[in-house]
Amino acid sequence: SEGVAVSSAASFGSLLAGQLSTTFRGLIEFFGWSDSLLILCFVICQQPLWAFGNFLGAFAHDIYGMSPTDSARASGAYPAGQVAGLACALLAVLSGGPKRRRSVYQAMAWLAVGAALIPIYLLMSLGSLGHREFVFLAGLQGFCSVMLDYIPPSIWCMYLGRDSGKGALYMSALYCIASLALTLWSFCVGVVRNHSEHAAFQVVMGMASFCALASTCLLFVHIHRNDRLFDDK
Repeated sequence: SEGVAVSSAASFGSLLAGQLSTTFRGLIEFFGWSDSLLILCFVICQQPLWAFGNFLGAFAHDIYGMSPTDSARASGAYPAGQVAGLACALLAVLSGGPKRRRSVYQAMAWLAVGAALIPIYLLMSLGSLGHREFVFLAGLQGFCSVMLDYIPPSIWCMYLGRDSGKGALYMSALYCIASLALTLWSFCVGVVRNHSEHAAFQVVMGMASFCALASTCLLFVHIHRNDRLFDDK
């Protein structure tokens, strides 16, 4: 029985090593594409936009002096806008099929410009913005930014992994790195908040605006470089 246990452990170790080797080779192949690195940068750029939504309730209460109820509305408006954005994207794809793919990507790139302008407007209108306007802008920001995080990375991973079946592996790698980036960014924001809530507000708004503009540029480059992605049926 001892020999069987040793043999089973050796077989399991060999199987695990083989699987890890296959996974590692798949990731090297994936990140060997220059557009995979572009999409990785693109996904990392989305994390400050997620942080924007995460801190909205706190900023509404601490910076704008809103009541807990209004702060909760502002916090909930962001995901509500995201749901509306995804619903619009779904309707566009269902109504046009693959022919609409390029149009959807271009629309996302221009919406990202809106996602860059809203944080700047919030910074400039500090102290003069009512709670209803703040809630509306929070929802609009969610609408403008949500498709960026979900659609281009998913389509690219599925496109590269359609023959090998490794699309899920590619997605997992991208979002694992993105989650680490979000964790690091949230930690940095927390450090700044310990010193000054207003400084943290400026940092979060400024980085959200910068990353949205960077997303616009990266997405237009991705569209320009990948005609096959949009012509493929």
